[in-house]
Amino acid sequence: MTHFYTIGLFLKPLEHDFGWSRSEASSGLMIVSAIAVFLSPFTGALIDRLGTRIFGIAGVLIYCAALASLSLSNGSLYIWWATWLLLAIGSLCLKPTVFAAAVSTHFKSG
Repeated sequence: MTHFYTIGLFLKPLEHDFGWSRSEASSGLMIVSAIAVFLSPFTGALIDRLGTRIFGIAGVLIYCAALASLSLSNGSLYIWWATWLLLAIGSLCLKPTVFAAAVSTHFKSG
């Protein structure tokens, strides 16, 4: 996802502008990783139960809104973490499992 590849560009400006340490500035990645580890099995079960379309659409909307909301950070570490939590939920709904399940449902066995 985009946030993993671009966070390195923003670490120094975040540290400088908000007075955060490097670990505080990059703590959002830990939130995304922890959410993915603990909630992915439940998300897979919900995908099987509810279908992939709801997860794909919700994931795109939540992820894009949360990624854009990162630009509105005002230096509060709690708001930073809450925004990363929303980004983690959106990212969870956009895992490859969602799209693999969508494609695999179009194939029927012999």
